[in-house]
Amino acid sequence: MMETCALSRIPAKVKSSITFSENGLIAELQDLARSGMPYKVRLRFSGGVEAVCELEDDPELEKLLQESPFTAEANRWGDEIYFDLPIKLKLKGERTLMEVGEVAYWPEGNSLCLFFGPTPASRGDKPVAYSKVKPLGRVVEGLEDLRKVKDGEEIRVEITRG
Repeated sequence: MMETCALSRIPAKVKSSITFSENGLIAELQDLARSGMPYKVRLRFSGGVEAVCELEDDPELEKLLQESPFTAEANRWGDEIYFDLPIKLKLKGERTLMEVGEVAYWPEGNSLCLFFGPTPASRGDKPVAYSKVKPLGRVVEGLEDLRKVKDGEEIRVEITRG
């Protein structure tokens, strides 16, 4: 007997076409479910601050996952923290006006950026990137604590699936 599988973690575009028998394909379904989950990025700063970000599921980020864990140096630009990535990603910038809590890739600097308030380019309360960035996700834990991070602190970056 064939049943339609409706696991909540399987991407909608794939979910409707999955079937399995009573004998099951559980391991394959679990792998498939994981493939649609966002990336989690845990940041541990040498000054004691910790933050967690969730990033969209983008094939380019799989390359970054392979480099995890890695260390980087925090750079402050107003209420933005950015840090160099160990590999170059093939993502293009889309916009400069950001929202508080957004995480983006900065192609010009090959860096991941965390926006938590106004930057020197801002004309109000919203963060504005130095140049076009590719939005990738959000800070989901520790957003307010990012204000305590100092320029030059070491960051341990751990990236995992979901």
